[in-house]
Amino acid sequence: MLLRFTQEMIGTWRPWSIGINSNTAANYRATGTRMRSDILAAGATTLKFV
Repeated sequence: MLLRFTQEMIGTWRPWSIGINSNTAANYRATGTRMRSDILAAGATTLKFV
């Protein structure tokens, strides 16, 4: 399975973009890392992030 997590974070047109809704680059990285860790810990062996 291919997963594209919160694409286009560099623009201002997405609710997860940096600067929108008090989002920061650190929040973005932490969310992606936590999500990836949780999915892999759940046993997903065929997942690839794109």
